[in-house]
Amino acid sequence: MQFPTSVKDHPVVEQAVRRLDDLGDPRYGRMLVRCLDDTLARTLHPMPDGTAFVVTGTRRWARAA
Repeated sequence: MQFPTSVKDHPVVEQAVRRLDDLGDPRYGRMLVRCLDDTLARTLHPMPDGTAFVVTGTRRWARAA
């Protein structure tokens, strides 16, 4: 299984970008895609067996509590 590297072509993201573009400033749509792509890159780690490890940060918060 190949994991996505960008959310740009996802229909929900495309719709959100169009709605943001309708507000009059295309920077908002580009910013949304960059933020979501960055989140995807930082939290989804493909494993050799075809599964994925999702970093949630829960462990860090549990240690801090």
